[in-house]
This record gives sequence, structure tokens and C-alpha cells, in this order.
Amino acid sequence: MNEKIMFVEDDEILLEYTTRCLERKGYSILPYSDGPTAINDIKEGIRYDLLLVDENLDGSDSIIPNLKSPNQLVLQISGRDIINLSLKVNPEAPIISLSGYNVIPKGVRNSLVKPFTLEELLQVIGNVIQ
Repeated sequence: MNEKIMFVEDDEILLEYTTRCLERKGYSILPYSDGPTAINDIKEGIRYDLLLVDENLDGSDSIIPNLKSPNQLVLQISGRDIINLSLKVNPEAPIISLSGYNVIPKGVRNSLVKPFTLEELLQVIGNVIQ
């Protein structure tokens, strides 16, 4: 097992905990806590075997003030934006959508409803990567 998983989750605690758990199981994790950074890396050609993405990143599809530089605006990227770009740029990489709702986005065959257990996540990842 040496699969590389791009993991996009804006809940820092869930991102950190899940990343550690998956690394202990032998996966290589590319963790992202925000959509713009993930989008930029996908555009730059970063390679991954699986995309694990929070469907409902906070501030989806909106422009907000930059807290570090109040005179600048920041575009918020949704999980849907990341999924759409991944389907175009890296169509062979399967996608697992994470959401608080039991809805599977277009182009995605696998999803998990939050909250989920580590065992549930590992089972879905195992099924997808086979």
C-alpha cells in the first residue's frame, strides 16, 4: 500500500486526526485545509491516486475579506469546485465525497456521511482503490 490520497477538509481537527490514522495504515496523505490551495496544486499537476474531499467547505462559492490583509478579497472554493477540476485534470483518480448530507455529487461514485468511523472510511477507501 503506497497510494497517495489528496485530502481536502476545512475542519482542522478532523483533517489532522484522519491524516494521522490513514498514514498509520500505510497511505501517503496530501492534506489541505482550504480549497484554493488544493485547486492550485491540482492545476499545477500534483499527482494523487484518490481524492477525499469535504463537499461543504465553509464559505463555498463566495468572496470574503482577507483577515490578514483587510483590503484584499479571497475567493472561497467549494468541494464541488475541487471535484469538477479533479474530474477534468485527473479523471482516473476516484473521488470520495464527505458530507453531512446523504447526497452523492455528479461524477462521484462514493461518499460518506459525516460523522463516520475510521473503519467506515477505510472500507470505502479499500473498495475504491482495488
